[in-house]
Amino acid sequence: EAVKQRRFAPGVKVMGGTNLDEGTEFMVDLPPIRCNATQRDFKAWTNQTYGGKIGPKVAEFYSLLDNNSLIQPLPLCASYRQQPTSGKSWRTAAMRSATDYGLTCPLRRLARNFLTAELHANNATFFRYFFTHTPIYSANFQDIRTQGACHGCEVPFVFGDQFEIKDSGEELLSKRMGCYWVNFAATGNPNSGGCPNNATHALPYWPRYTYSGRGGGEEKLLELDVGENLRVLDGLKDERCDLFDQILT
Repeated sequence: EAVKQRRFAPGVKVMGGTNLDEGTEFMVDLPPIRCNATQRDFKAWTNQTYGGKIGPKVAEFYSLLDNNSLIQPLPLCASYRQQPTSGKSWRTAAMRSATDYGLTCPLRRLARNFLTAELHANNATFFRYFFTHTPIYSANFQDIRTQGACHGCEVPFVFGDQFEIKDSGEELLSKRMGCYWVNFAATGNPNSGGCPNNATHALPYWPRYTYSGRGGGEEKLLELDVGENLRVLDGLKDERCDLFDQILT
């Protein structure tokens, strides 16, 4: 609401993003759903979680997504340390819906509201990221494979925490992310300005996230992952976020 009402400093530059598996840490606060859940279990879970008005719409939409559409890789389920050998992982569908509802889609709303409020300001700037790498190791979790690219998993990479970075791919990702953050802190632009190793780390260009209302603008964001998977995306989960925007307004 503060953003909608333009209660922020004019010309402020913003960097914001979310992680692929934000919801894994918060599933403990939601109604339980078992590792080998069925579609019937999933429908019951959505009703409990989102209520009788919204739940059926969420269940219908996410039931249409197969495991690949949920975005790979899928975290392992803690009870089994594995995913179902065949068929759809309904528990992962539940977790990813919670991720979208609680973090991914609110971030898109924030970015859109911010840019709409700043529509007539020439220097309105928003850079959006999507962190998708499941770390090899985390000091916070016994088996990070059950958490995936979890809430806060990007932080060690930004600050170069060597005790959590385990191979050359993660080392490069950390150096690149560190450069982006240093550049943004120094100049308001993650592509240049403050990091002395911009050229060394071959930073892919990070385009601004733009929006001008009613779907206008280029809603580009940067996927943060190892190797060639550090890349620019055109939009992210737009159909899912359109669903939540529609049923919540």
